[in-house]
Amino acid sequence: MRKTYEYAVGIEKAIERLVELPGNYDNFHINHAILPKGEGLPVHNANAVVHLIVVKGVMTAVFDDGEAEDYGAGQIVKVDCGTKMEIGNQDEAVLEFFIVKIFETES
Repeated sequence: MRKTYEYAVGIEKAIERLVELPGNYDNFHINHAILPKGEGLPVHNANAVVHLIVVKGVMTAVFDDGEAEDYGAGQIVKVDCGTKMEIGNQDEAVLEFFIVKIFETES
């Protein structure tokens, strides 16, 4: 079986959930975000092990009240479950990234 998922393209702000697999894969999500300059995600704690995959622009992130760090296209940032995250775009270029979440399962 094959399935195609569509995601937003462009420069307008978009935050979308793309993939939530049922059954044996319900612990895996893929989300997508496009953030113009000055936009960001709400400050929150990661509810899963998260991989942030930057495909365009520069992501500015603060983890657990640390220092702001920049990540560019071609970088993947792994974030542990429970980490406080503040993610935004302070750069002129549009930021686009994917969020891959792997939720812990009970043994």
